[in-house]
Amino acid sequence: MDAATIRLLDPSRQKLVLEAASGLSETYLNRGPIDAEAGVLAALEGTPIAISDAADDSRVNYPEAARQEGIQSILVTPIPIRGKINGILRLLTRARREFTPLEIEFVAALAEQCGIAIEHAQIYDEQQRQQPKVSAASLLYPFRYSGKPSAC
Repeated sequence: MDAATIRLLDPSRQKLVLEAASGLSETYLNRGPIDAEAGVLAALEGTPIAISDAADDSRVNYPEAARQEGIQSILVTPIPIRGKINGILRLLTRARREFTPLEIEFVAALAEQCGIAIEHAQIYDEQQRQQPKVSAASLLYPFRYSGKPSAC
């Protein structure tokens, strides 16, 4: 693989937002929205899509941008988090290739691991946001339960 992107659905679940990219130019990344690409739509429904000739495949919305970037093949897989598709992982190659079923299955498993890592990162971020509130609450309620019955 020569390049990769991770796009996650925004809170409205209507638009994909680029969260991470490697191996691609800014020009290619800013070519326009890919939300309506047939391959992306299929992946958002849960089906991995392998495109062996990105420049001549009708499922690619910007074939000229792929050609200029040197992208030959694309594998698009859903990123599930707790059973819901929350984005896509795209792997791109500069050499034309036919993805084997085993490769597609492996990348789908990798995308599931991405979903787990993303969920953990989201939980961590939420905990970091909540920490000041927890600290403030501990100042208001300094008493701690010791586990021993009170002697009232």
